[in-house]
Amino acid sequence: MAAASEAAIGPRAVIARGSQLGEGAAVARSVVLPHARIGAGATVTESILAPGVRIGEGARVGPGAVLGENAEVEAGAQLDAGARIPPGERAA
Repeated sequence: MAAASEAAIGPRAVIARGSQLGEGAAVARSVVLPHARIGAGATVTESILAPGVRIGEGARVGPGAVLGENAEVEAGAQLDAGARIPPGERAA
């Protein structure tokens, strides 16, 4: 797991090997599986990110979101609580 400076992890966050957090990204009460990328300034709360998920800069994910393998959230997007993004799909 690689986290840029100013990235915040926790409480109760699990970040798998090979995942990356950008500058100022924050992950709390979430599970981030291998090779996910969370962009600078993005926030993930109470969510599950499958392997290979991409979260764009400044995006907001959660609470209760579940993103399938290789799903993508565009920069600046805000997912509704409980959002489900199928594998390989893109959310704007």
